[in-house]
Amino acid sequence: IHESRDLKVHESFTTLGLSGINLTMFGSSSALGIITSSLLSKIGSRIIYPYRNLEQNMNTIFRDIKRVSSIGYKAPLWLSDFTDEREISLSMKDQNVVINCIGSRSYYKREEEFELANIKIPAVIAKCVKKNPSIKRFVHVSASGADPNSPSMFLRTKWYGEQEVKEIYPDVTIIKPTVMYSTLYIDASFVARWIATTRLMNGAGLIVEEGKGKTQPVFANDVALAIYNCLKMPETIGQTYELGGPVIYSYKELYESLFNMANLKPYMISIPMHVAFDYYNSHPISSMVRMLLHEHMTPDQIIQDSLDRVVPEGTKGFSDLFVQPVSFAQNAQEMIREVFTWVNQAQNTNESKTHAQRKLYSSNR
Repeated sequence: IHESRDLKVHESFTTLGLSGINLTMFGSSSALGIITSSLLSKIGSRIIYPYRNLEQNMNTIFRDIKRVSSIGYKAPLWLSDFTDEREISLSMKDQNVVINCIGSRSYYKREEEFELANIKIPAVIAKCVKKNPSIKRFVHVSASGADPNSPSMFLRTKWYGEQEVKEIYPDVTIIKPTVMYSTLYIDASFVARWIATTRLMNGAGLIVEEGKGKTQPVFANDVALAIYNCLKMPETIGQTYELGGPVIYSYKELYESLFNMANLKPYMISIPMHVAFDYYNSHPISSMVRMLLHEHMTPDQIIQDSLDRVVPEGTKGFSDLFVQPVSFAQNAQEMIREVFTWVNQAQNTNESKTHAQRKLYSSNR
């Protein structure tokens, strides 16, 4: 069965060549989806980008993808329903590779939202892959720390989705990254949350349960390179890879390092988890901390920050895919600079709107 699934990849390293990869990329508006598809398009892969929300047309990065789409190489495809097997099958017609990077959004709060993104949609994609004889490789992105008994809805539904996909299509390659970060989508990262809290709380960072949860931040570009290598290595068929950065941090250590890199005096406020939930469920304008939790930390994010998300010992990882991951410290300076720029631009935009409103009010009087 491995021989029938063997994919011949030609690395021409030019968009004018043909790599032999005809890819359908689900989750193409995510940082990992964009970075992976960009890496594959550089060697001349033909890529279809299915998307489900028309609001993604407002996404500047996704708009750039549509703008540079060339006939025969890249094509965005709007689907009305990602649980419709007919539409999903149409998006992967005549393709030989399917990658699923779809995941729950950072602002999700209800179990149904997590189940749709992490269980139901991946299961439909796996069923369509199984029915399509031209598909040679299927890569599904899950999450390190996924557990059926996890208190986190994200990690719990990721586990069930992973099991569903493996049961439907045993030849799937499972990629399980730890907490990912990128310099592409700054506003969705823990670095952005740290800067938002320090600015709103006058230089103080907010952590839950003393920030004892441990994590291995992994660069999205390294995960994308690992996925690329999976496509070239037939021995990765049916395997699972846990991908984490080279350094393990507690969240407290992580935020302290961010303070140091930004040349700020480390100052953090820790609150118990039950207090964080009480604050979140109360009215947001009753205090600064309540507003902060409503805007930048959902209940599931609060839970995730208290859990250990590190690569288990004895599992396959980056070394098996011939990738040397970079440490978080190597990219942190660029991320901090980018996030400060993002926050300042947002603040300047709000100030401009306020000034325009005042000017309009004055003229009307």
